[in-house]
Amino acid sequence: MTTKVVVLGGCGFIGRNLVTHLLDVGKYSITIVDNLSVGAPFVSDAKMIVGDIRTITQLDADVVINCAAQCGVQQSMQDPKKDMETNVGGIVNLLQLSVKHTVKRFIQLSSFAVLTNRSFYGLSKQVGELYCQMFSKIFGIETVVLRLSNVYGPYSEHKSSVIAKWVRQRKQGQPISVWGDGTQTRDFVFVGDVVETIEKAIATPLPKKHMVLPVCTGVDTMVQTVADSISNKQVVTNELPVGDGNCVVVDPLVTRELLGVGLHSLVCEKVMELI
Repeated sequence: MTTKVVVLGGCGFIGRNLVTHLLDVGKYSITIVDNLSVGAPFVSDAKMIVGDIRTITQLDADVVINCAAQCGVQQSMQDPKKDMETNVGGIVNLLQLSVKHTVKRFIQLSSFAVLTNRSFYGLSKQVGELYCQMFSKIFGIETVVLRLSNVYGPYSEHKSSVIAKWVRQRKQGQPISVWGDGTQTRDFVFVGDVVETIEKAIATPLPKKHMVLPVCTGVDTMVQTVADSISNKQVVTNELPVGDGNCVVVDPLVTRELLGVGLHSLVCEKVMELI
């Protein structure tokens, strides 16, 4: 039986990779909902609806996957209200609709930013996780929070994350801009591994109705190491942006065991495929 899946933010970076992967698997009927504020429509067999997670009123799905978010740390510092309205108000709307339309499982993409909470983005993602937990507790809906580390890969050209920015600068023939002294660390995870993990979370039986699972490699890498693999033409700015710093290293063993996925640390090799 075909599983009906709605992917919110399906035209964005992770969403587009996810939709492409799910269609390749072939077991799913996919509907994309996206407000097109960042992503753009693309040719696929998925149904496309232009809509915003804050205001949509219908969800016809067995499983809902929320990839939509205000996902910039610096943007959240500049406009906390917009960040909250999207990352908190939007998810509450989706959870209410999921309960109303008897969705079987709600999958929320969260962030490692909740572990350090140095920004309004980290705060809003943390509150979103708590709403998933509370909706599961009160209404019995299955909620799976996938807490992502630093994701990189195809279709990320528009993003402000370090690898996306550096790849863009390299392609444009510009020196890449490195913030700080380069020793700050990230756990970089390839988007192909991420979408495989999301797909496994659609139907894999889990021990609890609400689960929080890390999606990461468990390996921290200095940003300077990745920068050097991309280009030797660099402009260094000593001051770190507000909200930046080292990552928290988390062991992804529980995710590997429950979902049967491999999460590999191959960033310096994989990043060259993007150039």
